[in-house]
Amino acid sequence: MVGRRIDTTLVKQRPLGCLTGTSLIVGLVVALGVTIAAAASGNAIFSPGPLNAVAGGEALGGVTSHVELGRECGSCHAPFWSAERMEDRCLACHAQVRRQMEGSAMLHGSLPEEFTCRDCHIDHEGPDAELTRFDLVDYPHESVGFSLQAHQSLPGTSIAACENCHQESVNRFRVDTCRRCHLEIERAFLLEHMNTFSPACLNCHDGVDSYGAAFDHQRQDFSLQGRHKLAACGDCHDDANTLEVLRATPQQCADCHLKDDAHEQRLGIGCESCHSPLGWPVATIDHDLTRFPLIGAHAETGCRDCHADGQMMQLGTTCSDCHADDDAHAAAFGANCDACHAPTRWQDVSFDHNLLAFPLTGAHGRVACQACRQAGIFQGLSSACASCHADPAFHRGLFGVDCASCHSTTA
Repeated sequence: MVGRRIDTTLVKQRPLGCLTGTSLIVGLVVALGVTIAAAASGNAIFSPGPLNAVAGGEALGGVTSHVELGRECGSCHAPFWSAERMEDRCLACHAQVRRQMEGSAMLHGSLPEEFTCRDCHIDHEGPDAELTRFDLVDYPHESVGFSLQAHQSLPGTSIAACENCHQESVNRFRVDTCRRCHLEIERAFLLEHMNTFSPACLNCHDGVDSYGAAFDHQRQDFSLQGRHKLAACGDCHDDANTLEVLRATPQQCADCHLKDDAHEQRLGIGCESCHSPLGWPVATIDHDLTRFPLIGAHAETGCRDCHADGQMMQLGTTCSDCHADDDAHAAAFGANCDACHAPTRWQDVSFDHNLLAFPLTGAHGRVACQACRQAGIFQGLSSACASCHADPAFHRGLFGVDCASCHSTTA
């Protein structure tokens, strides 16, 4: 092999793959044949099937059905080199759909932007085939305001086809369809539910169980505590026939329980200041927040001792309002017992005589009360010395009754 020469002339003349003269001729013949066949058949060789022949109402684009387009594929299919889409040509004829897409209130206007006509409308499946066909697995039903999420696992139901719910047309839905199905599944519950709220199911339900089996009242602003957990929905949400009304349910105690107020609003309407959701008998009140804090023996007194007959408001706060029958002084000192007595017990007395018109000075400070207040008389006593101290015999009446002109209270 050493020194062998290679003939490069043969290498240069070797054909490059399929670009041989024969292959090029065959390719041109095939292309010409396809072109002739397509022209002769009106491009039918590229069609997957006959066009739909179901006539619509008014003529669109000069035809009442797709089959009238004949072999003019370009009426629907834009050439691959064009920036125009097939959807543009659909909407050129179906102007009413284009108008629906301009707003969100109609079916076509609520669809996601990525959706195309061909996602729902399919042709070339025969003259009598249905032009509208939804794939429930991929169709975003929530975009039209109702999700199919909760219905996927609902026992005893099937939503395999649109007509299960849309019996008249995919553009129409009768609300009694909800009742018809759910009465078969849970009749007793549904009858009570409609009676409490409304037969208009779609007023509240969105198909994802926002207010269905997955609803948790404890996550709301008004969590259910105590006896509220035992209340039926209708006790608070009677005639709540829309979500707006349901969410606007009042949350104050008096909104529901004013008729149960044993105090007849004498304590106002803030029931929660004393009562809890555990029940009306379970009540706690901080009397220190009132105008009469409970101290001493008052803190051990039963509520009804002062609040007789359920009277809670406009009660007097002076001692005599409750203790007039206990006044050993027979009102001789007036009604303000607390001027001397403490709220602990009657025997706890602290009286400052120096605050009166007759301060006790000198020997007077050592005199027992009864020495002056005989017979329990405390008011109207004279402060003159002679009213207690008779003129000594050795004065023989020579100095009058003004003892203080010579004597002091020391002795």
